[in-house]
Amino acid sequence: MKKKQVLFICTGNSVRSQMAEAILKKMGDDKYQVFSAGSHPAPVHELTKETLRNNEIHPNNFTSNQIDEFKYKKLDYVIVLCEVAYHYLPDFASNPKIIKWFMDDPINLVGDRENQKRGFQIAFKEIKNKIRIFFNLK
Repeated sequence: MKKKQVLFICTGNSVRSQMAEAILKKMGDDKYQVFSAGSHPAPVHELTKETLRNNEIHPNNFTSNQIDEFKYKKLDYVIVLCEVAYHYLPDFASNPKIIKWFMDDPINLVGDRENQKRGFQIAFKEIKNKIRIFFNLK
C-alpha cells in the first residue's frame, strides 16, 4: 500500500508542526510519510523537545524546514496549524488537500516555566486528538 504524504505547517516549524509530525509518525505506523515546515523556520524549541520526551516520543534529528522545500513534492495532505503560515503557502505542484487546524502557539504564553510547560502539553494533547480523529487512529 502506498504511504500517504502529509506535511504539517506552522510559522516557525519549532513547536506545533514539529509536534504534529512526531505524533503522526508514532501513531500512524507505516501508513504515512510525514514532514513539517514553517513559513519562517526557527530552531526547534526546547519545550517542544521536552514535551515530546515526556510523552514517550524521542525528538531525534528534528530540523526546521522552509515551506518552499516541499513545493514540488508529491503530497496528499497539507495541514496548516496557524493562520500566519496559511498566507505563505505556495502553489503546491501535487495539488494536495489543504486542511486548516488553526490553533494558538504555546510559545506566546507568558508566565513562569511551569505555566509554559502546561501550555505546550495542552497543545500536544490538542494536536494528538486532531490527528487521532482525522486519520481515524486509536
